[in-house]
Amino acid sequence: MGSTITVGKHVAAFRAPDEVIYYALFEKTYESNCYPHTPHWSCGHFGTLETALTRIFDYASSCEGGMLRGPSGAMTPENYIAHWLRLMKAPHVLPDRGIILTTGGSYRHAFSPKTCAEGAAVFSKPGLAGHADDIAAGIAVTVPLYECAFEIARLCASLVTPWKILAAPCWMDDEERPDLGYNPRPAKTFTMPRFEIYKIGEHEHIMRDADGRWRVAGWAYSLVADYVKSLRANDPAGAYRKQIPAYREAIGRAQQIPPGATITIAPRGPWNWRSSEGFKAKMEAGDVFTVPAAEAIENCVDYIPREWVTWNLPVAEAVAA
Repeated sequence: MGSTITVGKHVAAFRAPDEVIYYALFEKTYESNCYPHTPHWSCGHFGTLETALTRIFDYASSCEGGMLRGPSGAMTPENYIAHWLRLMKAPHVLPDRGIILTTGGSYRHAFSPKTCAEGAAVFSKPGLAGHADDIAAGIAVTVPLYECAFEIARLCASLVTPWKILAAPCWMDDEERPDLGYNPRPAKTFTMPRFEIYKIGEHEHIMRDADGRWRVAGWAYSLVADYVKSLRANDPAGAYRKQIPAYREAIGRAQQIPPGATITIAPRGPWNWRSSEGFKAKMEAGDVFTVPAAEAIENCVDYIPREWVTWNLPVAEAVAA
């Protein structure tokens, strides 16, 4: 399996007529398993400050497991975020121009024949009805970027991949505009979520939810990646630099579940995952049964629906943060 290699970033922005600032995030990348390695620019996001920051943290989560790397090797999510936020302080100008929206069967078209009606619905405000009618009919239209920034951002949020309509690098103006930037005061303090965790087997973990039940939570890298994604909505500016390493370190301190742990399973449906004949027979019988945790782990307990499983742990201290 290959990784995406990132070799360049560019932030462009403009202030729309309604005074909202919109941001376009461009990234220069190539795929490690595609040859020759030819980096290319593409637009990964177009939208408001809030959505731009959310997308940056979402992209950064892929660094933890190595799916997104630098040309010299692995990078941490916190370093990836920091690079983007440095560029966000003084973005370049995104010039106004016409955005061409086409419909067709190719992946390069903004809409397919099945999605053009959804695209037309975005252009519903007075004055844009003509565009809506043409899009619904599958006719190519050109809309002004600045005037239709809200509608274009809506398209890019769920319906149209931004690179299809915002080409690079011809949009990369040299003028920097700090007045359009995002430059918050760095946070002096930060908080960490409270959680309890054990390791099961070589890589998997269980965590206790708010209702007191334990669940299979995933490998360490996926737990950190999920945490990175969650930060944007709750993170004071700059706190991610301390929060992510602290969370990673806490996950790394997780101990194996204590001896004597058992799992009670209440099967409520078919079971087709790899398992021993004895375990499979218990699952297919449909009766509630209890087995040592080690046996359940060997028989793919991580694939059993959470509501079927109750973890019975002796009194012991889980790693808490």
